[in-house]
Amino acid sequence: MSFATKPCMGCGRPIIWALNPTTGKKVPLDAKAIVYDVTHHEGDGDVIVERAINAYVSHFNTCPKANSFSGSKKS
Repeated sequence: MSFATKPCMGCGRPIIWALNPTTGKKVPLDAKAIVYDVTHHEGDGDVIVERAINAYVSHFNTCPKANSFSGSKKS
């Protein structure tokens, strides 16, 4: 699936603007996020993961300039 992107005004990376249906607010998402889902945990300590399809990460989590746009401060 391909979505239109715009550059982040802080870092310049491509983002997708999505609408959060719960809040009605727009959320910036990383356009090329790779997200993994933990499917189960083996008894010997191994974690089994698989790539989540159509999953995106909020750009507020990855943008080095997120503090400029967010009401809360990143550590």
